[in-house]
Amino acid sequence: MRTLCLGLMVTAIAIPGAIHAATRIAPVHPEREKMSETRRRESVLDDLNSILTGPSSPTAIATKPYAGSVEGLCQRDVVQLQYSSRWDGTRERRLQPIGVSVSVQYHYLGPDGDRSWSNRQKSCERLADRKIYWAFGEDDHYAARALATLNSTVSDVRGNQKFTIDCDGLNAREITTSCADIFLGAAEQISTISRRLGRKDEDYDFTSSPYQFTITRTYSPLIRGGYSTAIKIRYQEIVVT
Repeated sequence: MRTLCLGLMVTAIAIPGAIHAATRIAPVHPEREKMSETRRRESVLDDLNSILTGPSSPTAIATKPYAGSVEGLCQRDVVQLQYSSRWDGTRERRLQPIGVSVSVQYHYLGPDGDRSWSNRQKSCERLADRKIYWAFGEDDHYAARALATLNSTVSDVRGNQKFTIDCDGLNAREITTSCADIFLGAAEQISTISRRLGRKDEDYDFTSSPYQFTITRTYSPLIRGGYSTAIKIRYQEIVVT
């Protein structure tokens, strides 16, 4: 889970002893220090409410998209409420919210090129109402590399060059299209970027229900074009809870 930053690059809650004395943090809204606790709380909640404009589920809500610190990357934070059951004196136990966790979703715009951070911010904000993938991930830099590799792999598959693909793990009776078409369809609706322990950096795992697929990029001067890509598609693992 990621720290709840909600688009602010530098901020802190003053907790005695939590920040080393030698650490200096640029103040955000220093004028609020003189407010009453009630007014300060209202101001913070107003700011929070202004960015919680993304899609929601029964127990979670996303922020609007914003430009991340990594080139070409857009992000949004998903605030998930944590619940605990309590007994209210009757025969029923009721759920009550007790906390939050925050996860990050990513979408890749492509290399910034001449695009400044402010222009990328505007480009990210325009994604709010578009039907595109938003993929959960744990690390900004890894997500950017994975999504850049996914973009170039999609281009290679469409151009029928520099790739091999393995979908032997799928049920042949259920396959009504080519492995390449399955991959292209799955690439448009990825939901998770992950990295298995012990795997090298050029291995990227994606989830796109009902599939999971791995992209392995190999670089070598002996390969025409400098690299080759291996794609392996399998069914998403079923977890019984």
